[in-house]
Amino acid sequence: MTASPPPATVTLTVDGHEVTVPAGTLAVEAARAAGVDVPVFCYHPKLSLAGACRMCMCEIGMASPPGQPPRPPAMMTSCTTRVSNGMTINTMAPGALKAREGVIEFLLINHPLDCPVCDAGGECPLQDNSHAWGPKESRFEEQKRLARKGAALSPLVVLDQERCIVCFRCTRFMDEVPGEAELSFFNRGYTSQLRTVGDEPMKSRFQGNIIDLCPCGALTSETYRFKARPQDLDHADSVCGQCPVGCNVMLDTRSNEVARVRPRQNEAVNEIWICDKGRFAHHYTSSPNRLSGPWVAGDGGELRTSSWAQAHGSAAVRLQAVKEKHGGAAIGVIGGRNLTNEDAYALARFAAEVLETPNVDFRVGAETAMANPLAPFGLNAFNTTLAQAERAGAILLIGTDVYDEVPVQWLRIRKGAKAGAKLIVANPRATEADRIAFQRLRHRPGSEVALVTGILAALAETPPVDGEGVARDLSGLSDAIGGTTVEAAALHTGVKPETIRAVAATLAGAKDPLVYAGARLAIRHDAPSLGTALGNLGRALGHPECVNFFVEGANGRGAEFAGLVPGVGGVPAGEIIARAASGQIKALYLVGENILATHPDRAQALAALEAADVVVVHELFATETASHADVVFPAVSIAEKDGSITNIEGRLQRLYQAVRPSQDRLPDWRILSDLSGEMGLGLGYIATSEVTRDLLADIPAYASVGGKLPGSEGAITREPADSVHSDTWRTIAPVPIFEPGDGLTLVTWSELVGNETIVAETPELLTTVPEAYVEINRDDASRLGLVDGTQVEIHGPGGAVERVLRVNGRVPAGVCFAPDNLGSPRINAVARHGVAFTVVTLSPVQEAALTGGR
Repeated sequence: MTASPPPATVTLTVDGHEVTVPAGTLAVEAARAAGVDVPVFCYHPKLSLAGACRMCMCEIGMASPPGQPPRPPAMMTSCTTRVSNGMTINTMAPGALKAREGVIEFLLINHPLDCPVCDAGGECPLQDNSHAWGPKESRFEEQKRLARKGAALSPLVVLDQERCIVCFRCTRFMDEVPGEAELSFFNRGYTSQLRTVGDEPMKSRFQGNIIDLCPCGALTSETYRFKARPQDLDHADSVCGQCPVGCNVMLDTRSNEVARVRPRQNEAVNEIWICDKGRFAHHYTSSPNRLSGPWVAGDGGELRTSSWAQAHGSAAVRLQAVKEKHGGAAIGVIGGRNLTNEDAYALARFAAEVLETPNVDFRVGAETAMANPLAPFGLNAFNTTLAQAERAGAILLIGTDVYDEVPVQWLRIRKGAKAGAKLIVANPRATEADRIAFQRLRHRPGSEVALVTGILAALAETPPVDGEGVARDLSGLSDAIGGTTVEAAALHTGVKPETIRAVAATLAGAKDPLVYAGARLAIRHDAPSLGTALGNLGRALGHPECVNFFVEGANGRGAEFAGLVPGVGGVPAGEIIARAASGQIKALYLVGENILATHPDRAQALAALEAADVVVVHELFATETASHADVVFPAVSIAEKDGSITNIEGRLQRLYQAVRPSQDRLPDWRILSDLSGEMGLGLGYIATSEVTRDLLADIPAYASVGGKLPGSEGAITREPADSVHSDTWRTIAPVPIFEPGDGLTLVTWSELVGNETIVAETPELLTTVPEAYVEINRDDASRLGLVDGTQVEIHGPGGAVERVLRVNGRVPAGVCFAPDNLGSPRINAVARHGVAFTVVTLSPVQEAALTGGR
């Protein structure tokens, strides 16, 4: 006899009111569903169950089995009790009230009564629960315990131990969410101490979240500590501008300055988490080092402050002269990935209608004009939602370090892996994801196309089967991959054939596979071939929309939708700089891009700035690139903007102005509108709402939102798909195999927190930036006679820089890795643009010759 399936819902009674909830619901959540808020300390819906504080005690009665006498109710913790049919919950029973009062009384025995000076005062669960459920007066007359006060757990988080109620929220978060168990409680009971492991400073990029989780003010922010009271603050809903995830945040301001940044709940995007860069890197908005007023170069080339009218007039005359003499195609426009949609749309219109140039690109260093490598398949560059990572059966990460590239999405990927998703990591070097990977593919740099082709060859050998055991029809796939075999792919990639076949089997057997490709793969010279290979992979797996490319910049996707990509006959950003350096492009218009730091070839970027007849820059700070400009316009930060941003998945999100900008700074769209008027082809915008209205009407991707910005959760938007080629195999164009020859192949990536202008304005965050380093394999170190921890010089075709050497097994032999946003000069000082990979040599630096360059 087959057992009947368990019921999907459960009906119970809470304080006399009947409520129906999903089976397995906790009693505390069932009470909330009934409109009853049970007080808690240790319980949090995003963390595992602890049952440590006992604050949520309720009188709970279980329904008796048929034929059995009624069971008397008992006092139980509602945060650890699952509901059942017929259960009764009395949250206001005398025993429950007495238990709560006792818990509060014991917690306050040693908790200091410093609410007036505590940063959590006014928004503290312990304070609120003490007023609501605690005793009206204290019976404790003894001396309170003294414990550590103002103890730094890191440069960012401060512990006041005497406030701690040992709820384990912080330790559970660190263990479970980012998987970085840097915190633990030592000793027991009265002597419990929260400490970092080994008393070393915390290094997690998500440690700031424990400040939000702490229910008693024991954990506070070093950057906000004693700066303001909750009642002193104004609040504005916004979107984080540090990466393309688009985390929802609340900007708390005081005296027209951002005092702190907190996560704003959006289950579809960031849940309730943000990374430390998004939380702490906000002091730049009120920095005295910000540009104030435009700059215009004089006859001798030196930059001088000027009025807005003079700056607009000078830029207009200079740009118009280039346009009339050489044509609009002699002007290159780079920028947009960190602008709002309104700024990006205005910039796209300015480039197309006023400058009349097709040479526009938001993708710094891009080597291909195709912004969406999946376009031939009728797909967007990103085709799933962020939340789907939690439900995936297998996840392939190729060419990305998600911990640094999309940090909060990494938390979702971890959650998916914990739920059973098989994580496959393909990268020339080890990343944070390797720690929990099911399979690892350590391939040669630049061999991603060959690797995916090898997986396709393995699938062609053993096609995936559907739910009924029928093999998928992959006829024609072998022709599309040019007859490539798994063995041939293994030879090119350095990955064993059996490993490639095992990965193919994992993907084929997954119910809902996902593929995430790094943003920089989408701008490389071989991006079209990789897009074709991954598009074929999605089709071979029976999930054509499972493939997604990341994008760089907080609003890279919005810039793509706005049209900040090369037009007909236009060239990508990398080629714009190359042509400016060779004198073919006469004017550069740079919006929010410090190309001397971000273009892959510093020498080429410098040559471009020096060779161009006109350089116009929009910036927040006096960057090195701005010092080479003819006109510099001071722009406003994201906290000073109203408008919208489109995140990595295409989610259109609203943001509100939190800080009023000074009159000597303007939004980028306003600068462009006024400049266009000076050039006789005015965009005509005087309010953000006008730009928003036009972009929602003109941009095809936003047709689905009905001409209005969506509510707090945002709305997924997609570019209209061309379905002509969506169901056909595409032939993968061959990509030459990179042969490094002598030397080491240089692989670069950006640290989440690096030596950037906005980070430098928060000294506490700046102290977490690692010393500029280069990583090599132990075998290479032994062969070259180099020692871990010593200073070495990296020599490349562009020059040389000094770095601290790290010797480990994170990179394979023949490869070295150096972050491209650490040190001065940056690693782009040794590279050359236009080559597949830079080959470098390393040599020790003599002790007496150490010069800093780190």
